[in-house]
Amino acid sequence: MGKVGEEGSLSVRAKLPLAAEIVVVYCRVRWAMNREELEALVARLRAARAEAGSLPRRGRFQLAGAVEKLLSVLPTDSRCLIRSLVLLALLERRGVASTLVIGVQAEPEFSAHAWIECEGEALLPSGGSRFARLTAI
Repeated sequence: MGKVGEEGSLSVRAKLPLAAEIVVVYCRVRWAMNREELEALVARLRAARAEAGSLPRRGRFQLAGAVEKLLSVLPTDSRCLIRSLVLLALLERRGVASTLVIGVQAEPEFSAHAWIECEGEALLPSGGSRFARLTAI
């Protein structure tokens, strides 16, 4: 994913290519969201999986943080589903299996939320106990 500095952050040299990769993946995912059903899109993103990767736990969280940070400052659709799909695609490209989880809250008002889990651990904010798991893809 790039060289990690002593304090665990990505080096400046690694940030620019990663930012470019996130933007390209975002554009592809956003375009596909208007043309494919969610399950088909996730299956297609998974079909691009590299051979089993060894991205360490810290790297997975760094990747998730980079997606959240970059999409939140760009004039893009940065809702939870798009962030989750972009992260899923990036993880798959690195050979890391992950799960798209969609949760719902019925009261006081209906709302839904999406996040990515890897080995049972949420890489993006899951909303804690606020959302009940509806499905995992």
